[in-house]
Amino acid sequence: MMFTCLTPGCTDPRHQYRFAAAARKGPVKAARAHKRSSSTKIVRDRKGRSLRVDIHCHYLNRDAAAKLAHLNPAQHEPSSKFASALTREVNVKQMQDRAAKLSTIEVRLQDMDRMGIDIQAVCPAPNQTYYWTEPGLGLEVSRMVNDRLAEIVAKWPDRFVGLGTVPLQNAELAVTELERCVKQLGLRGVEINPN
Repeated sequence: MMFTCLTPGCTDPRHQYRFAAAARKGPVKAARAHKRSSSTKIVRDRKGRSLRVDIHCHYLNRDAAAKLAHLNPAQHEPSSKFASALTREVNVKQMQDRAAKLSTIEVRLQDMDRMGIDIQAVCPAPNQTYYWTEPGLGLEVSRMVNDRLAEIVAKWPDRFVGLGTVPLQNAELAVTELERCVKQLGLRGVEINPN
């Protein structure tokens, strides 16, 4: 089980496995055990307010997209390749409507402020992992994407943490780029796109 319910009053026995021994010792010990385990450390800002972190956000690197546009990347993307004509049409419209939000950090910051989001974990747009490219080109565009994410994080370190991408089509290049992402660029890790 990845998540457990530790909220007061939860009666689901699958969520109470940690408390079974304490429960056998009586309700007072069970309540104490539940209280100890359900307290979590809350990250707070300098004013004592808990931080709101959005952990699933994408950044569209327009330079990387432009570099590969002549190769027609959509023909390699499962979300396009296996979609109906109507789905592809909707996806194109959505991208046109959302491109500024995905690629313009100032717009993103305004949206974050409006929604009360303190920090975003930002990673490449799923179609910018470019696993279908030749390995050398995959490394080149991975570096473009990662360098830009690192610039964003460096410019607004109190608003963003970054996850990069690696050229999974070549394991050695992927490991090298992962090390560069974390050790040199200061990114927290990489996104692995299962498509």
